[in-house]
Amino acid sequence: MILAAHWRWLARPGEWRWWLGFALLGVVVDGSLVALGGIRLAAGWPLWLWALWPLFATTLHHCLAWLWPHRWLALLCGAVGGPLSYLSGAALAGAEIATWALAVEALVWAGLCAAVSRRLGGAGPAQA
Repeated sequence: MILAAHWRWLARPGEWRWWLGFALLGVVVDGSLVALGGIRLAAGWPLWLWALWPLFATTLHHCLAWLWPHRWLALLCGAVGGPLSYLSGAALAGAEIATWALAVEALVWAGLCAAVSRRLGGAGPAQA
């Protein structure tokens, strides 16, 4: 519902590329962690795990636009916020996440936020 509402009222032209890119990256990253045993799921592939990625993409040009000009802060927020999202989702869904997998998620999200900052850092909320 959040993605549909965002698409209807807030999405920018071409923003679907960010959603698709993040969704595919999520399948690769989280799929690898599940395959390697770092994330143990109670049953199936929970929606929260897949939804983290494209839902994050909905924030890039809106509520997180203030963050991108501050590359080190973006990196730090990714390193902390990414794993915290996984811990919250896992607690709600009964999944288990190994400590090493949380460290991997911290590195992935830190790098991802730094890359987004590099790409969008010069643009304010009305640009990009």
